[in-house]
Amino acid sequence: MDSVITPDFYEEMLDHLMNLYLKFVDYTADLPIDAIMFGDDWGDQRGIILGPELWRKLLKPRWAKIYDAVHAKGKLVISHCCGSMIDVMPDVIEMGLDVLESVQPEARGMNPYELKKNWGDKITFWGCLGTQSTILMALLMRLKERSISFVRKLGVEAVLFIACETITARNANGKCGGCRRSLHKSRLILIGILGLVFVLRVRILSWI
Repeated sequence: MDSVITPDFYEEMLDHLMNLYLKFVDYTADLPIDAIMFGDDWGDQRGIILGPELWRKLLKPRWAKIYDAVHAKGKLVISHCCGSMIDVMPDVIEMGLDVLESVQPEARGMNPYELKKNWGDKITFWGCLGTQSTILMALLMRLKERSISFVRKLGVEAVLFIACETITARNANGKCGGCRRSLHKSRLILIGILGLVFVLRVRILSWI
């Protein structure tokens, strides 16, 4: 609402946030890390919350500066965004985003096969297994089938990251372990399944 009603205030706030992130980049870039990850939910199930045009006017130039700062330090950029990004996918690639995290196939236009076909040579997609459906509710056998299908159809360079927040203490070992064993049995190249640390309500469970 502020982006329309009080645009001066909104842009001033965005500039403060941008400067904060730029300081964050300077602070963390000397650490022995390969990438810096940001989180800023631009989308919902239907598309860009601000609308593509306002997003391009208000957010794109500021985030482009942040991404440039990360690349200047020799690091990759990972950015989290839930929901549909389809309307600005060419924009985030132009900005230099290396990895889009939380690809939700339930959102409009976020079919992982189409994303891979159209932009897979320019950006890496993290997610693709439905966090609102497959991971949350599917039986282990179905989860195994979907995991293997993604690797086979998306190519051996595909990386499967299973979002830890969608896996509960009750099913963590079974679901992650099952996917991992299935992918090994398929004799396909498994680059990684993110399930190394699950932060649970009651305890922290480390799993490799």
